[in-house]
This record gives sequence, C-alpha cells and structure tokens, in this order.
Amino acid sequence: MLKITYSKAAVRSLRRLQPATMKRIVAKMAQVAANPREAGVEVRPLTGHGQWRLRVGDWRVLFTIDDAAETLHVVEVLPRGRAYR
Repeated sequence: MLKITYSKAAVRSLRRLQPATMKRIVAKMAQVAANPREAGVEVRPLTGHGQWRLRVGDWRVLFTIDDAAETLHVVEVLPRGRAYR
C-alpha cells in the first residue's frame, strides 16, 4: 500500500466539492493506493506528463507514483473539461 499525499491545489479543490463527491474521490484514491497500476479502466497513464489520472464521475484526479518513496502524490483534482489543458 502506498502512502497518499496531496498538493495544496488538490486539497483546495477537494474542500470546494460536495461532501459526497469528496468522499468518493478519497475512497477511490485509497483503492488505487493499494494497487495503483492495476486499478482498471479508471486509472491510466497520461502520455508525455509522467502522471496518471483517475476518473471519478465527471472529476479527474491527476497524480504521480514514486515507487522509491512508496508514495502516491495527488497533484490536481479537476473537472473533466479542465483536466487535460
């Protein structure tokens, strides 16, 4: 299981969400931390960014995986339309 850390921008975005949506995202991140590269179609690597994305409804969670430090770092939590700009 990887340790999950959040950037300031990710925390700020999560606090602005509805409580139910925030809980869904945090729960999904916990599932991904248990086995990040085999989480199914919801988790995919982003080409050219060195990041991964998690799809949770209309929201996208962008994160990096540091195997050496055993850390999953959440970079951004964005709506689908703004996530890939």
